[in-house]
Amino acid sequence: MFLHSGPEELYREHQPVLDALGGTHTHLGADIGRAASYDLALLDIFWTAMAGYAHALALAKAEGVTARELAPFAQGIAAILPPRSSRQARRRRTPAPSQATSTRSPQRPPP
Repeated sequence: MFLHSGPEELYREHQPVLDALGGTHTHLGADIGRAASYDLALLDIFWTAMAGYAHALALAKAEGVTARELAPFAQGIAAILPPRSSRQARRRRTPAPSQATSTRSPQRPPP
């Protein structure tokens, strides 16, 4: 999965090269920081989940439950996440892009 942002005409111009990389490519808009914002948010989901799983394995081990014993149940829990995230996204009120705040630091004037 590749996420791109910036001028759409540049994305279209270089799309044959990007397609040669394989995978899926999505242009997210003209704001050059938009793809990075998605990337950070998606990595947060991934690494938070991985840390949670490592913690769950430690808790299970402390109680004599092996990772192999826990795995089928962990997969069941993981399976409920996609529909829950879709439902939560529909319920969450999001400001219009012009009202949204950026995660990027404001530009500082030179010293």
